[in-house]
Amino acid sequence: MNKILVSFLLWIFVGGAKAEIVISCDGKYSAKVGDHGSMVIKRSKRIVGSIPLDHAIDGGTFSLDNSYVVVFGLPNEAHVRYAQATQLSLYSVRPRISLVKKSVYGGGVYSAAFDGSQRFIVVENQFGVDVINIKRKSTRSFDAAYVPQFRMQRCERK
Repeated sequence: MNKILVSFLLWIFVGGAKAEIVISCDGKYSAKVGDHGSMVIKRSKRIVGSIPLDHAIDGGTFSLDNSYVVVFGLPNEAHVRYAQATQLSLYSVRPRISLVKKSVYGGGVYSAAFDGSQRFIVVENQFGVDVINIKRKSTRSFDAAYVPQFRMQRCERK
């Protein structure tokens, strides 16, 4: 009886979970979890491509020129040692979809945003603020009170 109850509750929890869709500022591009552990990127409802993704999409954003997308979420497979981990993945969208950088955070990621020049990503997480340099693929960590000294991109949807 307990196994049936646990199975039923698990089914409700998994069935109620929804994958988030990340939409670009201009509304032309979207990224969402596809079939068989992949992320599908569409442009104007046509599939641009897909790439393997080993975590959910709980949030993310496209760069203003839609050349990059950053997504973050809980891993598909839970590990006992890293049960609270959140994964963040940065992908280049053009000319074809490719993984640029992957990071694992020991706690929650609240947001990820590009700077105005699309050279950096600012990641607000449980332990502070990380600034990822896209070209160098390096990360610098700061405390939670850190305010970036550069202009952040603004998504002005109509």
